[in-house]
Order: sequence, then structure tokens, then C-alpha cells
Amino acid sequence: MHIALETAVNSITSRLLVRLPPSTSRALTSQGMMMAKGTLIGMCSITSLEPDGNGGYWTAVYPKAAKSSSLF
Repeated sequence: MHIALETAVNSITSRLLVRLPPSTSRALTSQGMMMAKGTLIGMCSITSLEPDGNGGYWTAVYPKAAKSSSLF
């Protein structure tokens, strides 16, 4: 399955998170944690998509990636 999207980066305390839009979350085939391969902030990576408990998913943006992309 290929999903392309643009979304905002959210900050919760000192963590940066990307939340998948509801329509994207509904398209996923699991309700648990999933691994995804993709491009985040211009960098190819494999990351985990974590369920948020409300039918959505999120993934963390790590400080090294954020610094290299000028998010900080």
C-alpha cells in the first residue's frame, strides 16, 4: 500500500510528533503498531506508526532529523 500525505509536526512537551490524518489512519490494515517505510522531512526511513487510542496513528520525529531539516 502506498500513501502520500502532507501534515503538520506537533510538539508535545519536548517531543515532536506527526499525526496521520483520519482518512489515512482508516486506510491502514491494523489497529496496532505498524512499521512503515517512507520519507519524512526529506529523509528516507523506516519508522513505527503508533495507535493513538482514538483510531488514529502517529510517529515520532527524532531530534537529529528535526535539526537537519531546520524544524528547530
